[in-house]
Amino acid sequence: MEVPYHASGASFREQYALATALNSAANVDAEARKSIRQTLARLSSARLSPHEVKECLLLLMQAELSLTYKGVSLEPALAHAIKLAEGGLTLVDRRMGYLFVQEYMRPNNPTALLLVNTIRKDLESNNDSRIALALSALIHLPNEDVVPAVQDLLKKLYRHHSVAIQRLALAAAASLGKIHASVLEDVLSMAPELIQGDEPAVLSALVDVLNVALLVSPPDTLSTVAQLAVQMWDARTNDNPTAAATLVLKLVTTSGTVLSHSDAPARERLDTHLLRVLADYTSRLDVRSKVLVLQFCRHAKSSLTEAAQLMVLKPIRTVLAEYSPSSNDVYWALACLELLPAELWSNTLDEAEVRILVTALNADDESTRRAALRLFKNADRQTLKVHYESLSESPRSDRAMEVAGIMEDTGEGYAKRVRQVLTRRERSERRQRKKSGEHAELSGVMQDVVGLVLTTLRDRDDPYRSAFTEAILRSMDKHALGPTLVLIAAATACEYADVTLIPPEEIVQILSSCLPDATAAIQEALLIAMLRVAAPCDNMPQASVEVVKAVKLTAGRHIRRRCEQFEALAKDQPSLRRLTQSPSSRTLPGFLAHVETHFMPATSPPTSPAQLPSSPGSAARQLRYTAYDSPGRPTDKFKRSKSRTSARSHSSTPNERDHNPLDRTVTPGELALMMQDANLRDVPRSPALVPKDERSPSSTSTSYRSDLIALDSPTRPSPWLEPSEPEFNAWEADAPEVPTSAETFDELWQKVGDAKEHVQRGWCGDTPNVVVDRLRSTGYNITTWSSDPSAIRIFVREERAFAVLLCRDGDDGSCLWILKSSDARLRASLRDALQDSG
Repeated sequence: MEVPYHASGASFREQYALATALNSAANVDAEARKSIRQTLARLSSARLSPHEVKECLLLLMQAELSLTYKGVSLEPALAHAIKLAEGGLTLVDRRMGYLFVQEYMRPNNPTALLLVNTIRKDLESNNDSRIALALSALIHLPNEDVVPAVQDLLKKLYRHHSVAIQRLALAAAASLGKIHASVLEDVLSMAPELIQGDEPAVLSALVDVLNVALLVSPPDTLSTVAQLAVQMWDARTNDNPTAAATLVLKLVTTSGTVLSHSDAPARERLDTHLLRVLADYTSRLDVRSKVLVLQFCRHAKSSLTEAAQLMVLKPIRTVLAEYSPSSNDVYWALACLELLPAELWSNTLDEAEVRILVTALNADDESTRRAALRLFKNADRQTLKVHYESLSESPRSDRAMEVAGIMEDTGEGYAKRVRQVLTRRERSERRQRKKSGEHAELSGVMQDVVGLVLTTLRDRDDPYRSAFTEAILRSMDKHALGPTLVLIAAATACEYADVTLIPPEEIVQILSSCLPDATAAIQEALLIAMLRVAAPCDNMPQASVEVVKAVKLTAGRHIRRRCEQFEALAKDQPSLRRLTQSPSSRTLPGFLAHVETHFMPATSPPTSPAQLPSSPGSAARQLRYTAYDSPGRPTDKFKRSKSRTSARSHSSTPNERDHNPLDRTVTPGELALMMQDANLRDVPRSPALVPKDERSPSSTSTSYRSDLIALDSPTRPSPWLEPSEPEFNAWEADAPEVPTSAETFDELWQKVGDAKEHVQRGWCGDTPNVVVDRLRSTGYNITTWSSDPSAIRIFVREERAFAVLLCRDGDDGSCLWILKSSDARLRASLRDALQDSG
C-alpha cells in the first residue's frame, strides 16, 4: 500500500522517493546501491549548502541500512560529514554530521584528525547541546590523537552544572581511558568530590570509570577503587529508587571484582556493605531485587562469604516453595542456582523444591529446559543420564539431541549420542510400521534434528567440530546410516572439512558411497557436499566420478542435472575453487546458490550501432539469423537454494534452444520476479488505439518484454482495452490446416509470432493432462502432441480462427500455459477456461 508523503514521516521529497523505490523494488540491494552511487556522485560533483549535505548524508544512511549484504564504503562522504559537524548552520545539521561520522568512520581512521579541532571547539562552547554532541563523538570514536586536545577540557566538564553533561563527560573518560590511562587518573583524583554531590546518575557513570580502571591497571588502582567503593556505599541514593537500584547493581560488580583478589583492601568494610544490601533486597521479591540477587550470584563463588551465599539462597527458595511458580520465576531460580556452588544448594533444598527443578527438564520453554539441563550437569549427572535414556526411547528425538548437546563435552561423544538416538528412532519406526503391516521404510529426514545438531556445532570451537565430523564420517564406513544421519554428515563435511584431519579425497569417497542407496533429496545434498569438499583436491577421485555417472543413468531430471553440474565442475578445478572463496559457500544452501549462479546462462552483450561493417562481405559474415538469448534474470537474494531453473537451460544444446525457446520450465519464483518487474513498467497503449503508422517494427520482435509472464487480472478487463473484433489478417483469412506433427506445430508457433497483443501467459494449478481434458469437456475442438514428456502442444480450431497453446509441467503439479492467437474472442475464451481450471 502506497503511503502518501504527508503521512510517511519523510523529512524531504528525495527521502520519500527513496523509501518508495526501496519498498517497491524487486531487488532492494540493487536499488540501494544505485542510490548510494548517485548520492556520492552528487556530493563530489556539486557545491552544496549545509542543508543539502545533510539531506545527502541522510539518504546515504537510509540506503545503507536497507542493504542485506553490506560492503559498500561510505568513506568518500566522511569529509563532508566532518565539515557539516563543524560548519552546520543549525544544531540539526551538526548532529547529522556527528552521527554520520560515528556510524561509518572506522577506528583509528586518519580522517579522524580532521574532527579533533571541531570537537575541541564544541567542548569550549557555552552551548550545552554542542558540548553533548562532542562528548557523544568521544564516547563512540575514542582516538589516541584527540586525548591531548580534550583532556584539560574534560576536567572542567566533570564539575559542570548540568548533570547530563557530567554523566556524558565521565562516559567519555571511560571510553578514552581504555587507550590512555592518564584520563582515568584525572577522574580518580576528582572522584571524592563527585561522590559528595550524591547524584545517582553521576555516581553510576563514575562506577563505570572505576570498572574500566580495574580492567586496565588493577594493581595500581585496586586500593583507590576499593576506598572509593566504600565511600559510594555510604552515599545517600534513596531519592530515586530506580537510579539507586542501578547504582547498587554496578557497585556490586565493582565490589565483587575487588574482593576477587586475595589481597583485597577494605575487605571487611565491603563485606559488611554487601551483607547489608543483601538483607535489604532479599527481604522482598520485586523485579529490582531479583536482578540484584542474580548479580550477587555471579560473584558468589569468587567474592561472597558463606553467610552472604546463604542469604542469596533465601529468595530462591521462596520462589521454589510456591505451589505453582511462573515460568519466568522458575527460569530466574535456575539461572541463580547455576551460578552458585552446587554443594551449597544441593544439600539445602527440600524434596518439593527439587521436584520443581526436575519438572523444568521437560518444560515447554526451550530456555528453561536448557537452564535445567546445565544445572543438573554440574550438580547431578546421574539424573541427567536417566533423563536422556528416557527421551532417547521416546518419539521426541529433538529433546534427546538437546540433552546430548549439553551433556557431552567432546565432539566425538556428541557424535556417538546423535548416532545412538537416531538409530533407536529408526529402529522404533521400523517396528511400528511392521506391526501396522506397512513397508518397513523410514519416513524421511527429521528436519528438526538436523537443525538442532548444526546449531549446536556452530556454538562450539573448531576441535569440537572436527572431532564430531570425523566421528560421523568414520561411522559411515562401518554402519548403514539412515537419511537423517547421512544429511548431517553431508552438511558437517561441507562446513567443517577444512578443520578435520581426514583428507578431502577420502571424505569425497565416503560421501559418494552413500549415493546409490539415497533418496533424491539426500543425493542432491551429497553431490553439493562432495563438490565443496573436493575444492582443495588436484583432481576429483575417479571412483567417486564413476559412482556419479552410474547414479546419473537411473536418476530423475533434477538429479541428472545435478550430476551434470558435478561432472562439469570436477573437470574445472579453478572454477570450483573460485566458488568456495566466499564465506557464504561454507554451508550447503550457500554453496548450492553459488553453483546455481555459476551455471546461469550468460547474457549476450548488446551490439553497438557505431560499429558498422566496412564492406558488404564483412556485413554478411556478421549477420546472425538465429534469435539472441533473452537476458538472464538477476539472482534474487530470497530465491530458494533448491531452485531448479537457473541452470536448466544448460541441459539442452544451443540448437535445441534456438529451435524452441519455450522448452524451459518456469517456476513460481521466477513468475513472481517477472511480475514484479512488469508492474514497474508503464502500461502500453492498446494496439487498437494506436495508429498503424505509429507502431514501431520492434514492437512485434522477440525482446526481453516478450519473455515476461503477464498474468491477467482476476476480473475481465474493460472492453475498450481489447479490440471488439479481430484485426484483419490476410494470412489468417485462410486458416491453416491442423498440424500433422509436433514439428509442424512448432513451425506454426513461430509463424504466429510474439506480438504482445497476440500472446497471453499464466500459471494453472492443474497438470497439463487435466487442462487438456477440461478443454475437451468444455467443447473446444483440439488436437494435442506430447512428444516432450514435460509439455503438451495444443492446437485449437474454430471457424475462421485458431489458437496454439503450450502447457509445460511444473514442479508441484501445476503448469505454465502460453497462448497465441490473433483472434481476441478466442483468446479471451481460452484464457477464462484456463483460469477456471487453476
